[in-house]
Amino acid sequence: MTWHFRFTTPRICLSLPARSVRELQRLVHAYEGRVDLLEVRLDWLRDWTVEDLEFLRDRPVLWTFRPVRQGGEFAGTDSERVEVLRQIGRRRLGQWVDIEFDVWPPLITELRSYFKVLLSYHQYDGHLPPWPGLRDLFRMKPHDAVKIALRLDRWADIVRFLDIVEACQAEGREGVWVVMGPRGTWLRILTPWFGGLWTYASPGGTVQTTAEGQVAVEELWHVYRYPEMAPDHRIYGILGDPVAHSVSPYIHNRLFQEAGLAAHYVPFAVDDLTAFWSLVRFLPVGGLSVTIPHKIGILQHLDDVDEAARSIGAVNTVVHREDRWLGSNTDWVGFWRPLVRRFGARSWRALIVGAGGAAHAVAYALRRAGCPFWVTNRTYEKAEALARRFGGTAVPWDAVDPTVFDLLVHTTPLGMAPHTDQMPPIPDAWLAGKVVYDLVYNPPETRLLRQARAVGAQAVLSGLPMLAEQAAEQFRLWTLQTVRPDDVAALAQAYLERQGEMFNIFE
Repeated sequence: MTWHFRFTTPRICLSLPARSVRELQRLVHAYEGRVDLLEVRLDWLRDWTVEDLEFLRDRPVLWTFRPVRQGGEFAGTDSERVEVLRQIGRRRLGQWVDIEFDVWPPLITELRSYFKVLLSYHQYDGHLPPWPGLRDLFRMKPHDAVKIALRLDRWADIVRFLDIVEACQAEGREGVWVVMGPRGTWLRILTPWFGGLWTYASPGGTVQTTAEGQVAVEELWHVYRYPEMAPDHRIYGILGDPVAHSVSPYIHNRLFQEAGLAAHYVPFAVDDLTAFWSLVRFLPVGGLSVTIPHKIGILQHLDDVDEAARSIGAVNTVVHREDRWLGSNTDWVGFWRPLVRRFGARSWRALIVGAGGAAHAVAYALRRAGCPFWVTNRTYEKAEALARRFGGTAVPWDAVDPTVFDLLVHTTPLGMAPHTDQMPPIPDAWLAGKVVYDLVYNPPETRLLRQARAVGAQAVLSGLPMLAEQAAEQFRLWTLQTVRPDDVAALAQAYLERQGEMFNIFE
């Protein structure tokens, strides 16, 4: 699929979730100078007058006074809203006003005498509006730019939404394009590639956001380097579902920055690979990290894979080079090297818990090292298929003998953030006296590892060293440059500690 968008200068509109004038002043003073526009949510403010807003004179302000019917908090009439905005306009405060598509056109026309009008359309039910209806609506209502903000949960609809964005621009309309929720984070970050006037951002810390999925200003600046984006830059990303837990954007963006590379790494939460691949072929994508649940499904979209990926039957790394999409698997390297670093060259007798893509990489590494292994899974047929493929032994869950193995490797996503209270129903006898290796890295101290410590495991190993090893190998495949896995692990540890996850990866 070929779209035609013009690249726009990266601009940030900070949406200010203030409940009081004092809090609004604090946020404005904290963030002005780092953003291009300040969105003041008048419907969120309590106990204020127009006079209280005088401190915003000569500042770049977008006024939003959202009614309840459009997802806001103002319960009055449109006439009451417009009267307040009229008073603000007469004082010549602010540059833009956000007005919903269903407001009476003469009122919008009046407001255009004071402000530029952003005519906004919001839909929260997960459905994509038909373009002909939107087109007619935009033609009927006066405006200077449009905003379309939709809650979409399917990538097939996201691709069709991009068709609508292209159609809007073909009619000469400037606009702001938003997909709310986790499916749309990538668009908030990459909006310059789609001609967006700006992206909405939130303050950092624990301050509440005004819309689901907004990226914090600090992240846009320091993780994604949003203000530096340019049309000739390369895009990389993590492809999975979910991906909000991932530390990879922080790691790879820092590595790109330290290497002086014009590249940006973003999260793609994807439910439909075929629809997503339409976007990948449009954007200047240089490579992808692939995680659950797409490590196997991605194979059908690639031109070739390396020997490890072919043997494992799963891909965790995609390289785009010379118009070819190449798949690799660095998970097996990531899994094996931390064991060697921690325990030296040793022959393990391993129990693999799980039979998905990560389990395939573990089995491949164990076979290469000549280590016997057993596979158990809640669906026994999958365990059988994995064991048969790599020369191991499948064993039903209720028939596992803890005396035959000394290494337990947990390969399922159970316990991964945000569902940190989960763990597989592994009996204590499987953990006591064993080396327990949980491939989940966020949180680094999973419930399974805590349980293993409590019942006397010989040692526990989190998934973070594996992440560091495989990420370093991914970076080499993408850039032909090397980084030290210890440096990658330090980046990840620093990031997770700032997120409140304090740990020691080799305890």
